[in-house]
Amino acid sequence: GAILGVAGVSGNGQSDLAKALAGIRRIDGGRVFLEGSEVGNSSVESLTRKGISYIPDDRHLLGMFPGLKIKENLLIKEYNRPPYSRFGLQDRRRIDKHAREIVASYNIKTPSIELPMKSLSGGNQQKVVLAREFSLKPKIIIADQPTRGLDVGAIEYIHKMLLQGKSNGLAILLIST
Repeated sequence: GAILGVAGVSGNGQSDLAKALAGIRRIDGGRVFLEGSEVGNSSVESLTRKGISYIPDDRHLLGMFPGLKIKENLLIKEYNRPPYSRFGLQDRRRIDKHAREIVASYNIKTPSIELPMKSLSGGNQQKVVLAREFSLKPKIIIADQPTRGLDVGAIEYIHKMLLQGKSNGLAILLIST
């Protein structure tokens, strides 16, 4: 239920810290613990299952797959797990229902969940990334410059979502330059 901020001049290692905590960058020194268990150098998938979500500083490079459909981007971390997949077969109806619910609840402006991510505005792309990470019901969200390159309305929405997460007991590491 708290937001911890890390701020500094660009290039001073804030994004490297975020990537290391999220399992994207290898940790060469020091140790990272989650609820008493060491999790340093764990895989992204392992950390996701343990309750750590990551909103990257560059949504195009690490946060989304521009050519994949919006519904596919919403489930990129869960597509192969129940209830969306059983015995290697995807439940398309459940996937579509989940995507439509997420698009509606996060106010993502799109005429269809079938469109590729690259067809969305930057703000709506970031909402998809945010919605995906929040829908995983994490314990911790590492938000690395989550409002970078967005318009005022999208920035306000992202701030509102982070504050709502805090109010719901979520721990947030907010990194900014």
